[in-house]
Amino acid sequence: MNLNLKTLSDEELMSLLAQGETLSFDELYSRHSGKTYGFILQKTKNEMKASDLHQITWEKVYTKCHTFDPNYKFTSWVFQISYNAIIDDQRNELRKYKLIDRLKETNKIENQIVDFDLNLNDLKIDQLKSPYKEALTMRYSEGLDISTIAEKINVKEANARKILSRGLKMLKKAFTEQKYEQ
Repeated sequence: MNLNLKTLSDEELMSLLAQGETLSFDELYSRHSGKTYGFILQKTKNEMKASDLHQITWEKVYTKCHTFDPNYKFTSWVFQISYNAIIDDQRNELRKYKLIDRLKETNKIENQIVDFDLNLNDLKIDQLKSPYKEALTMRYSEGLDISTIAEKINVKEANARKILSRGLKMLKKAFTEQKYEQ
C-alpha cells in the first residue's frame, strides 16, 4: 500500500489495521503510546505494573482491531481498553489477597494445635472418624503436605484442607472438654 499513514485519522488507521495493514498499528502506537502509558502510570503508580498493562493494552488494540467501531473515537476506545486492563489487574490482585488470607486462616487453624500444646495421642485421636483421623495423622505425625494428603485420601486439595480444619476443630473441642474434666 502506498499511503501516507501520517495524514490519516486514527479511525482510518484502525480500519486499515483490521484489513491487515500492520504499519497502521505502528503509526497509532507512535501517536498514542506515551499518553496511554502516562494514563496507566497515573492510575497504578507503579512503573513495572504500568509497563505490563501498557503492553496488554496495545496487544488488545492489535488483536481486537476488528471489533473497533469507526463511528467512535479511537482514543476513547484505547483508553477504555487501558482502564479495563487496570481494573482486571486490580481484581486479580484482590483475588490473590483473598487467597492469601484464606491460606493464613488455614495456617492459623493448623497452628492452634501448637498453641494449645496438643499431642495427638493425648487427645485420643482414635476416637475421630476417618478421614479426619487419617488426615491429621498424616499432617502432624508424618509431616506430609496438603497435596500429598489429598492424593492419599483421594480428595481435592481444598477438601483436604477442609478435612484438616474440621478435624482440628474436633480435636480442639475434645481438648477443651478433656481439660475441664481434669
